[in-house]
Amino acid sequence: MDKEEIRFVLPLSFSTKISSQLISRHLKDLQSPQYGFYYRGRPMFYVKEETVIADVPVFAHLYHDERRKADEIDHLMRRIVELEALVDKKEFWSKEEVWKHLEQALKGSGKLFDVIGQKPRFQLKRKVKAISRLMNRMGKTIILTNDSNLGREDLLSLYRRKDALEKMFDVIKNELECGRLKVSSREAMEGRLFLTYLSLIIYSALSRIMKEQDLYKSYTLSEVIYELKKLRVVTLNSGKSYLTEISKKQRMLFEKFGVPIPVAP
Repeated sequence: MDKEEIRFVLPLSFSTKISSQLISRHLKDLQSPQYGFYYRGRPMFYVKEETVIADVPVFAHLYHDERRKADEIDHLMRRIVELEALVDKKEFWSKEEVWKHLEQALKGSGKLFDVIGQKPRFQLKRKVKAISRLMNRMGKTIILTNDSNLGREDLLSLYRRKDALEKMFDVIKNELECGRLKVSSREAMEGRLFLTYLSLIIYSALSRIMKEQDLYKSYTLSEVIYELKKLRVVTLNSGKSYLTEISKKQRMLFEKFGVPIPVAP
């Protein structure tokens, strides 16, 4: 793109060596009042560095959001404690089984623990340095561009518009489980796409409410949907219907979403 003189805005993956170097060099700067600014009502920190990647000169823009970091650390520590308790209570017959369970529960969590003990009882031992490195990245975003005219607010706005669209497509593919369209007609394809986008609208609306109600600190959206799926209407042979018992957690969720407590038809 640089050779063809195409302007670009790209996020830098935290799995790369240069991202670790950039964060290490500017870790103190990204917490200093000297580099603080406000973006859409949120305090943030920002530094810019000109660097070279694969012989291409680029501008690396580093952003740090303390509020986002606090939320991400809260979520991480909650999951770490949950995983430790789960492994401690559950019986496993090999360390491989424990690793597999960890990866299914939280992708990448295998890098955060050592597994100790013997079958059928194992325990997790935290890798403090690995967890600390992960926390150092939290709340941070690194954006690369070859456009020297983009300011910090303009660049962040461009990136967030792109990031929002990418996340929506990721939701369609993974959360809504809409992968390849295995259909035999155009009408079926259009119908499935229509239902997919209706589902995405509902998903986005629920996600917005969860953010407003701070539900993401305790649940994922999938966990909320799974909890509410337990509620069922049972119809007897006599034709009479009744609703299964509504749990305390379900009542709380209905109240948070502003939905009346359901009653049997």
